[in-house]
Amino acid sequence: MNDLLKKAMRIALLLLAACLLVWALVPSVRTVAAGLLVGAIASGINALLLQRRVDLIGKTVAERGAQRMSLGFLSRLATVLLAVMIALKFPQHLDIASTIIGCFLVPFILLLVGILSRPHKP
Repeated sequence: MNDLLKKAMRIALLLLAACLLVWALVPSVRTVAAGLLVGAIASGINALLLQRRVDLIGKTVAERGAQRMSLGFLSRLATVLLAVMIALKFPQHLDIASTIIGCFLVPFILLLVGILSRPHKP
């Protein structure tokens, strides 16, 4: 797995643990914390699906040469739709807005990790 993705997933897991702690200790924001949890889990699954697909495409290109292949957009879209549908089905337990925000968590963290870990020129 790519080092940047490993770092981003560790940070995402720490944020998931923080959301779980907030969910357990602060009853007034339970729906928001639970929505962030569900969205972040979907985001992490999507990041792993994309990593696996990119590795598969790289391996295929190295073995057989250039071919037309997709990055599996529909499977990642279905994961996000599933998270949002769960939030819509159980509005008393999950906040829809925080679920959608959580779906963008890992790509945003990955962007920040990539920016912060690039070599700086003096």
